[in-house]
Amino acid sequence: MEKLIELEYNRLYNENAKNLTDFMFSTRDTHATEYFTALKNLLEQLYTKPLPKTLETYARYSYKTIESMLRQLRQSNIAVGQTDKSKLFSLIDAQEYKEKIRKII
Repeated sequence: MEKLIELEYNRLYNENAKNLTDFMFSTRDTHATEYFTALKNLLEQLYTKPLPKTLETYARYSYKTIESMLRQLRQSNIAVGQTDKSKLFSLIDAQEYKEKIRKII
């Protein structure tokens, strides 16, 4: 867990330090060091605090849904299509998808 926190902190530190130096600010002044210390503390809190039960359940459900979609996509002749005027996606046979597009056009 510590390694993950350190990797995330280094990534955020590098991005923020680059932005500060691009705008001619020092990364060593008191405001910057306080900010980076607060950032590290926040990351430690977020990574060590357990997830609420409902959020954990939703995350597990989403993960299983994505894994199921990936398994189906690995099959041949499968295409991902967006349903009519919706944000939802559907898995459809590639041949059927081509015919549906031809009908629309």
